[in-house]
Amino acid sequence: MRAPWLGDSLPGVSTGPDPARALAKRRARRLLLDRLGRGLAGLGAVITVGAVALIAGFLMKEIVPLLQPARVERAGVISLPPGALVQDGSLAASGTVHAAGIDEFKERLFLLREDGVIQLLDARTGQLLEQVALAQRPEPVREGSGAAAPSVTAARYEPQRGTVALGFSDGRVGAARVAFPVAFEGQRRVVSFSIEEKENVQLLPEGQAPAAVDWVETRDRVVAVGAGADGGLYLLVRQAGRSLFGPAEWTERRYDLTGQLAGRPAALALSPDGNALVVGDDVGLLYQWDLAPSAGPRLVAAVVAAGPEAGRLVDLVAAERPADPRSAAQLVNPPGRLGDPAPRDPDDRARSLPGSRLAHPAHTDHSAHPAHAAHPADPALPAGPAVTALRFLIGGRSVVVGDAAGGVATWFAVPAEGRGQVLQPVHRHRSHNAPVTQIAASQRNRTFATADAAGVLMMHHSTSEQTFFALEAAGAPAELVIAPKSDGLLALSGEAVELWRVHLPHPEISLKTLFGRVHYEGYPEPQWMWQSTGGSNAFEPKFSLTPLIYGTLKGTVYALIFALPLGVLGAVYTSQFMTPRLQNVVKPAIEIMAGIPSVVLGFLGGLWLAPRVAQGFPALVLMAVFVPGSFIIAAWTWHRLTGGKRQLPAGAEVLLLAPVIGLSAWAALALGPWLEAAVMRGDFRFWVFDVFGLPYDQRNSLIVGIAMGFAVIPVVFSISEDALSSVPRDQIAGALALGATRWQTVRGVVIPAAMPGILSSVMMGVGRAVGETMIVLMATGNTPVMDFSIFNGFRALSANIAVEMPEAPVGGTLYRVLFVAALLLFAFTFLLNTLGEWIRATMQRRVQRL
Repeated sequence: MRAPWLGDSLPGVSTGPDPARALAKRRARRLLLDRLGRGLAGLGAVITVGAVALIAGFLMKEIVPLLQPARVERAGVISLPPGALVQDGSLAASGTVHAAGIDEFKERLFLLREDGVIQLLDARTGQLLEQVALAQRPEPVREGSGAAAPSVTAARYEPQRGTVALGFSDGRVGAARVAFPVAFEGQRRVVSFSIEEKENVQLLPEGQAPAAVDWVETRDRVVAVGAGADGGLYLLVRQAGRSLFGPAEWTERRYDLTGQLAGRPAALALSPDGNALVVGDDVGLLYQWDLAPSAGPRLVAAVVAAGPEAGRLVDLVAAERPADPRSAAQLVNPPGRLGDPAPRDPDDRARSLPGSRLAHPAHTDHSAHPAHAAHPADPALPAGPAVTALRFLIGGRSVVVGDAAGGVATWFAVPAEGRGQVLQPVHRHRSHNAPVTQIAASQRNRTFATADAAGVLMMHHSTSEQTFFALEAAGAPAELVIAPKSDGLLALSGEAVELWRVHLPHPEISLKTLFGRVHYEGYPEPQWMWQSTGGSNAFEPKFSLTPLIYGTLKGTVYALIFALPLGVLGAVYTSQFMTPRLQNVVKPAIEIMAGIPSVVLGFLGGLWLAPRVAQGFPALVLMAVFVPGSFIIAAWTWHRLTGGKRQLPAGAEVLLLAPVIGLSAWAALALGPWLEAAVMRGDFRFWVFDVFGLPYDQRNSLIVGIAMGFAVIPVVFSISEDALSSVPRDQIAGALALGATRWQTVRGVVIPAAMPGILSSVMMGVGRAVGETMIVLMATGNTPVMDFSIFNGFRALSANIAVEMPEAPVGGTLYRVLFVAALLLFAFTFLLNTLGEWIRATMQRRVQRL
């Protein structure tokens, strides 16, 4: 009888679980774990992609408002029917309205009538709230005298200065300071109106009505200018003298500038500080006077104002306009009350353009003035459209010029050889189809509005050269005003006041201002520039991201120049030549470097390394030559002495070469001061500037390259070493068995097989360098310059975000532009990682086919 084997089932005896059932359970468990793993991996991938999409979506959400177009809607129309002023709270205009203004909340507006009465209206209902008569308006004439009643013939409201310049029909000029004080009664806001009149002065000859006036008053200076209907141009400057004891003495001077014009003045404007006067005439010339307190008015230049020759300097031929020694006589008043008459001094003459042939003919009758007789037919003068409107923008350096052909351009002074700073057309804007009659400037930025004789209104921005919208008013506006917050527009027509609400939060942003070259105020030519803030509200923001992109690439390049050779070659030597014992020490030590905070590396680079490199840069240059040179010489000498036979264990050569490297570095440090004294005249920094014109900044690209290189090296080394160590040993053994040397094997077998991993390490290093913030922030000067010099600093996108974001108002232009920079950085790193993965996959497929 056969004995049962172990495991055979016996009748009535249990031998344990069924193997088939246990195998089925294990398979089910493995299948469940496999499905769970695949699900978790898929969930992780979805979460990762979702996180990336959410980041990109959030960045786009903050950027989209920069791309939205301007919005404008009509807020109301206040009719001004002809008739007398009634006292029941309604408004009926009496005579021409010369000026208008509105408060910052768009609740109150004022109108200046030709009879010298200022009326305050409710901007929402048109109801008359208050009316104030100017105390110094001309006295009415007596009945039966036959003379015309004196009136306001010209006015100019400057919201930036809060003044209304007034010109009266008897030749007097004055000003009134207007304001809208705001008070709160409980929770209710109350906007009131105040007016402060300035004393009138007799500027034009008595009886000559001014057609255009302007007035600037500062703490120690008053400047008034007026143009008569007969073509005369007159200037008054009142200056406070310095006095150690007692009140300051005021000196008043008057100038007749008519003889310096080739045509009749058609538009004029004073800069907010009163140091510049710009006048346009009816023959298409633009004149620029310097009114600096140190001297009298000096004609800087006369230039063509419009047309294809706009900006060309013009010299008026003296032979055609014989000089009169009495022309533009300077009138000097003794210290006294503003407005006192002053005797004429025939010996004082107005200054003319230095080096030009401009003559100063003058006659009492300006209608027969030889200068006014000069027409575009004169070969010395251009045939261009007349200048019809002028207005200084905020800051007082740029002036908007409108002409009879509908052209609109922004001018500011640029250097001209032999002439100093001369006005030139820089930004050109969308033209009108009719003569430009009115220009209004914003009090907050470089936005301005223009109106033409056909009643079309346009809103522009000087820097970005954008035109945002065009509107049709009820008629040709006699006054155009932008609300103080730049969120409204007021147009005063002959029979109505029209109001519009304007939404224009980011007018200075366009593709050109973000990435193109822009001609900014005070610069001789267009350039890329980042400068987000300034010392006053008149500052012109500069939001070019190109210097930041350039700085990011520059820092990345210098960091990779330092990190890639050390990281990749170090990984090759460590994985293929170094002894295992030494490898177990070197590899963890380098990988630990990745854990050093970047702020520590930035601190050491900026505060410790930078001053030492500045003192010993020649030694650093010698070290870059001595160390590799001594390395090669030592290796060649050892090879010659040993006859090519191995005398040391494989991978121990570094122990022999380490002292050589140390000695060569010491020799470079010792010879550096000698080289600086013998060749570089004792100071490397001055020598580099004198010879190459390169300024040396202590925190420069070299410091960033070294400091950031230490942050990139561990990334490149670790990934490259893993890729090189993962090459199958049988491939290495096969190459050695076929007679290849160790180096030939590494070069021909190991590196090609590990190339996908090496490229991945390079791309990871590039991404690490691109996104670095603290090292760039602390180790460089953070100057956004477009210069590839190793001795200059730069500003990267990441560092700029770190510097600017704490000071950026939420929702403001700077805030959203920083999100544009963040999106660029995000896209740049995303594309680099995607490109690196594609290269790695492509190389991997090629390696697998080997």
